[in-house]
Amino acid sequence: MRLPFLGRDPEKELAAGRAVEARVRAGVAFEARGLALRPAIEHYQRALGLARLGSATWREAAFQLGSLLVGENSVRDVERALPLLEAVVNAAAGYHPAYYYLGEAYALRRRYDLAEAVWRRGLGLDPERGEIRDVLAYLPLDRVRDAVGRCDHAGTVSAVERVAAAERSAELWLRYGDALAALGRAAEAGEAWRRALALEPLKGMRRRFGSIGVPPPRVD
Repeated sequence: MRLPFLGRDPEKELAAGRAVEARVRAGVAFEARGLALRPAIEHYQRALGLARLGSATWREAAFQLGSLLVGENSVRDVERALPLLEAVVNAAAGYHPAYYYLGEAYALRRRYDLAEAVWRRGLGLDPERGEIRDVLAYLPLDRVRDAVGRCDHAGTVSAVERVAAAERSAELWLRYGDALAALGRAAEAGEAWRRALALEPLKGMRRRFGSIGVPPPRVD
């Protein structure tokens, strides 16, 4: 697709990219969004090339492109987005939405500690950011599910133990018990599964307890 010639004005390129994004979000089906968003990416790239490095316009183009490449599945390219979002966050005097997207980029690369640090720094600058509170609340479960998905039993145990026992959900206790059982720590696994059952009725528990030779607890 040939883009209109907008001269050498980065502001016009930035505005054109935003306009493309707005049209796509307003009415393009998901399966067609990747192709439809390519002009927006090209406009933002042009704006970056035309604007003075580090200027307000450059930072805004960097944010628009970086957030698009992280937040939109159809064009996701985290490696391209990371340096753009890092530059915006490093230059920001206070809170900027780039904090959210930079944390997302780190989390997508399984760099959970960096994601948490960025999100907590952003929340410290603006404690009212509900979207950051939400991702921080889910981060412990993301860490655990990632370790479980990689069959990293020791990593699963470590991820669960980062969460205070009183704050663990039934799923965290369940995954903790599964990992402990896989590591041969049967007594601790049984206790973890009991803690899970105390919070929520769960399927497959008779089989789990049977695998370590322990009868399941009675449920009144």
